[in-house]
Amino acid sequence: MNGAGDTFSKGTRAMNGIGGTFAQRTKAVLDSPSDRLDHMVIAAELDPSADLRYGNWRDFDLSGADLRGFNFTGADLTGARFDNAFIAGAIFDHAIYDPTSLRSAADYEEFELTQPKVSARMNRLQEFLRDPSFKRDRRNIMLAPKRHGHLAHAERLISQLYDMIEAIGGRSSMRGLVRLGAEESIVHTWLPTLFTRVKAAYPDLEFEVEVDVSPSLRNHLAARDLDLAFLIGPIDNRDVHSCELCTFPVAFVANDRIRDEIGSPHEPIPLERIAEYDLATFSRNTQPYMALRELLFREGLHPRIHASASLEIVVHMALDGHAIAVIPPAILENKVEAREKLHILNTAINLPDLKFLASWPGGSKYRAAAKVAKIAVEVATSAYRHI
Repeated sequence: MNGAGDTFSKGTRAMNGIGGTFAQRTKAVLDSPSDRLDHMVIAAELDPSADLRYGNWRDFDLSGADLRGFNFTGADLTGARFDNAFIAGAIFDHAIYDPTSLRSAADYEEFELTQPKVSARMNRLQEFLRDPSFKRDRRNIMLAPKRHGHLAHAERLISQLYDMIEAIGGRSSMRGLVRLGAEESIVHTWLPTLFTRVKAAYPDLEFEVEVDVSPSLRNHLAARDLDLAFLIGPIDNRDVHSCELCTFPVAFVANDRIRDEIGSPHEPIPLERIAEYDLATFSRNTQPYMALRELLFREGLHPRIHASASLEIVVHMALDGHAIAVIPPAILENKVEAREKLHILNTAINLPDLKFLASWPGGSKYRAAAKVAKIAVEVATSAYRHI
């Protein structure tokens, strides 16, 4: 273990009395490369839904640990730290812990939204209003029609509460995990700059990044599996907020050999001539691919089109002369070899621009995502001026 003598003594103390030989459990913990509780539980082959109950976990640093599904019923967690831990679904019945520390978990709001807690709050609200605010059937709970007009008031109150927390707590009040989805065009241009800017503004925010094509990102966003996405619009979803992010022109890009043999650099190259070569571009289910396919179909042209979810592969195919790449030239700016060896072909062909949006679900839960989106617009605007 990594300098974890103190953690080891706590872990062995807490596991005393758990099924299996104590020596075997102790050796498993000692041999574990990590001193995080969730990792030690796996190493010692404990059942997190049963073996941690009524344990002594005093002063454990559980920061960043994945505690989802852990059962701490009756446990002593005095002094335990939960910074950026994942606790949704964890059980703390009759446990001793610091509620303030628990609120620093990455998914505290989701933890608070368990079915029993939601039902209890709904009942209290209805008792206070002395009027049924919700309609129930066997499977669903819905807001009563006459209460829909009150949602805006509730959102304003929650927003004002977060404004007050941010005003008092400053940068440290914005913490937790932002699940970010991004198209590769963004990843290859200004995404690293965004991370630098966000870290300076909100140092306690963490990112989990998923790189995928826009259709997939759109689906993940609708399912609320992402907090924020940088993707090609439009988005037809009333529950998702969006703002314009940036626009990337698309061009035909080739290496020296193809550029020199395809035609004169002083005269536009016709589409018929380009179609004599293989083309490489985005995945088949993306807007750029479909726009290219439609353009060629209208002209009765049928070149071989290599589609890839990886722009890195597309760029390498162009570098090696296997195909003409149909991509945003902006993605080449940070690639020294590609910037020097690939060239935009001189054509009069109008390819649709890639118009990116920053999109996030509605609701106060996604306040951090909205803040990051605002910074992203600033970063993208600044980067695009230099492209």
